Amino acid sequence: MPVCLDKAQLLHYFAPKYGSILAKINPNISRQTINQIVDIQSLLKRVLEGDRFSLSQAITLIESSLAEDQRMAEEMVEHLRSLPGESFRIAVSGSPGAGKSTFIEAIGFHTISLGYKPAVLAIDPSSQSTGGSILGDKMRMEKLSLSKEAFIRPSPAGDFTGGTAKKTRESILLLEKAGFNPIFIETVGVGQTETAVHNMTDLFLLLVAPASGDDIQGIKKGIMEMADIIVINKMDGDMSAQANISLQHYANAIQMMHRQEKGEAPKIFGVSSVIPSGMEQLWEQIDDFFIKAVASGTFKNRRHLQELDWFEAEVRQNL
Repeated sequence: MPVCLDKAQLLHYFAPKYGSILAKINPNISRQTINQIVDIQSLLKRVLEGDRFSLSQAITLIESSLAEDQRMAEEMVEHLRSLPGESFRIAVSGSPGAGKSTFIEAIGFHTISLGYKPAVLAIDPSSQSTGGSILGDKMRMEKLSLSKEAFIRPSPAGDFTGGTAKKTRESILLLEKAGFNPIFIETVGVGQTETAVHNMTDLFLLLVAPASGDDIQGIKKGIMEMADIIVINKMDGDMSAQANISLQHYANAIQMMHRQEKGEAPKIFGVSSVIPSGMEQLWEQIDDFFIKAVASGTFKNRRHLQELDWFEAEVRQNL
């Protein structure tokens, strides 16, 4: 029967040359177990070098429901968590029809023009009948997916609530260690349960389409309270006039809201993802947000809270 290695053993023998030594130390360890250690080591090496195919393989391993794959994925994640490397983790949430995919593609190209290597985790809704993912976001971001500087990964939401997939945290970690920055997480939608992504990202961006005052009142207060930045999309063509009106409506609504978590109200921007326009000003604000967060210690505190939430989620999962 194969012997499961603990973290210390795995890390100590995390190289092919230790295979024969490991077998001599404990003859009950199977060749399959040794090969798995070597395979993980080789896969991680390629991921850290930025190999896209290996990165896709690693995310697939993490998302697998097979017990053996999960064991290997846990060891891989534990090793990754000990490595340095940080990026901007940005949640993009909004109702269906707000234009999230088009927006992410536009701002993704803008970050590439500035020298960044953006990655996108597009959380796709799952079929209610089969549980399978529609996986259409990569098709909607076709141009960005062809860029050598970007990486797009659709992931099925399954029955996991909160606007994310079950292994979103682990996927973020993989993308981060592979050298991608910023990392955009496109949520399934926006609603009462679309809040988990706030606990695994550094900045929460709420994307909305032009709407009337009544439509704005229908947006959950909690979602608006979590938002660090609110972006009015589709400020172009026939929608331009309504978009400008919506911009003012949102500004008024924010002033009336009592923000419990933070004293500073979210910034509000209007953009066109089609033209595109407004991306430069928006990214300047995002960059300024992170500069201030790092300087004030908010960034470090938020990452600490993300780790605590991750730990609590793992405990709940194992109960």
